[in-house]
Amino acid sequence: MPRISRLVANLARSLGSRQQALREFRWIKESTGSHSDSSQGLLADRLLKRTRGWPLQYILGTQPFGSIEILTRPPTLIPRPETEYWTLRLAQTLRSHKFEDRPLRVLDLCTGTACIPLLLCDSLPPRTISALGVDNSLSAVELANENISNCGFNKSGGNTVHVWHSDIFAQDFVRSLKQHVKVWEPFDVLTSNPPYIPRQEYDKLSHTVRLFEDPLALLGEVPPSAGGLCYRLEHDKLGLSFYTRIISLIQSQNLVRPGGHIALEVGEGQARLVEEMILPFVTQIRVWTDPWGIERVVYARM
Repeated sequence: MPRISRLVANLARSLGSRQQALREFRWIKESTGSHSDSSQGLLADRLLKRTRGWPLQYILGTQPFGSIEILTRPPTLIPRPETEYWTLRLAQTLRSHKFEDRPLRVLDLCTGTACIPLLLCDSLPPRTISALGVDNSLSAVELANENISNCGFNKSGGNTVHVWHSDIFAQDFVRSLKQHVKVWEPFDVLTSNPPYIPRQEYDKLSHTVRLFEDPLALLGEVPPSAGGLCYRLEHDKLGLSFYTRIISLIQSQNLVRPGGHIALEVGEGQARLVEEMILPFVTQIRVWTDPWGIERVVYARM
């Protein structure tokens, strides 16, 4: 087994920063636990993985996300700071909502770890949120359920999140959704951080992202499951196919009630295109810019 000091030195070379390597070493060591021989072996294994490009969040098994901690493991997409930022902004917007005698019904499409509905639940008063997350990846659904349990939002009497394995591109998606929720009424809030990276941009991503995170959670292309559903080729090339589908569902299937909120995360350069796509079907629309100056979210009211 390589000496720990040698692994840290290798990590510093890999990261190009001794300070960052020492910081990550401390985090990895803290997550590993005791000083037994077995834990030292585990520490060495984790350092070796990090040197070989494993994302730090997958090694630590968690990612801070606002006020909560999200469990992470490959290949489910790691929650990003920009998503955290706009989720907190949406929570602030929803705080001004005049709550009726029932919780706000939230639908989160392409939910992944369920980080968005979970942070909404943690940011708003008890009994004000009842959220449903949808994802077509079984591994993501399994991890989302673990996160729901870990955050404590699976209990009656408070804010709750449930997750459902389904494919939004399935032709019978809405019919199945109505059967799943049993008592159907349009949702008050629809959120989504869908796959939106164009193929030409995906090929430029870091090898760490391409090697370890699910490409189906990143690429904004029409998936094979779309079957007979038709999409504009230019939307596919621009990474907009999921927005085409989501907006079609909003427009034709009465998914969101009048006055309801819609928040769609978008990639760099996509906000105005998505704004144009959804504009005919909403009464208000704004584009939110993230702290890094990127137009990151199309926010609308029905």
